[in-house]
Amino acid sequence: PEGSPRSTLWKWALPILLAAIGIPNLLAAGYNYYYNKMLIISGLSPQAQQHLEQVHLVIGVAAFSLGAAAILYWCRLALTVPHGLRHGQTYSAEVLNKARTATLNVGHRAVVIAFGLWVLAGIAYPVALQIAAGGIPQRAYVHLMSSLAVCGAVAVAYPFFILTYYSVRCLYPILLSHGELRSDDGRDIRSLGRSSTRYLAVAASVPLVGIAGLSFVGSGAGEELNATVRALCLGGIAGFIVVYQLFRRIESDLRALLRVVSLEVSASP
Repeated sequence: PEGSPRSTLWKWALPILLAAIGIPNLLAAGYNYYYNKMLIISGLSPQAQQHLEQVHLVIGVAAFSLGAAAILYWCRLALTVPHGLRHGQTYSAEVLNKARTATLNVGHRAVVIAFGLWVLAGIAYPVALQIAAGGIPQRAYVHLMSSLAVCGAVAVAYPFFILTYYSVRCLYPILLSHGELRSDDGRDIRSLGRSSTRYLAVAASVPLVGIAGLSFVGSGAGEELNATVRALCLGGIAGFIVVYQLFRRIESDLRALLRVVSLEVSASP
């Protein structure tokens, strides 16, 4: 309905995209930094600690800058075309087709880039740690990989569902009334439904991986760190409850969109 949040939130596509991908990744980066500092870095020499602080800062700034630029470029049609249509602009059928695909996949595209950067950080940081420390115990690598696994899951699952829910509810309906719908649109909608199920499994893994990490930490890490990991597990459970509600609503919206697309395609000559 006119004036409802759904009909006005399209105006805020860019800040919503940046917040949905940025805030979970900032929280994940903060957790990763604190976890590794308490378990690994605090046991190194002051010189090695200073070196790793600099490496961590450089990797973080570079990753967030590159990630923001790459996400904005890959998702540009999902941001610009619905906005342009609302302001009376016209686009070719080819651009509209690409925009519908980009809008459905905006969550997937954003988290693919974020996850790729976490993988690169997962390669660069252990190398820097090895150079600065001159060799670290195998147990330290287990802690490092555990924290990166949790952060990677957070960086993937939560932004995906926030962005997909927003794009399916607020952006994609704008595109439905412009251009000729194709059978490929139905295929894209069904594909998104399958992807959502996989991302739901990733969201469920956050507290499980956190519990696994806590078992590796043991009782020697200190109560403060143990409390942080427990808070992560509880936050992961709460996050999964929210994500599951978004998942159910996305499923319902996708079924409705699929019916609309099927009717339009079957009615076209």
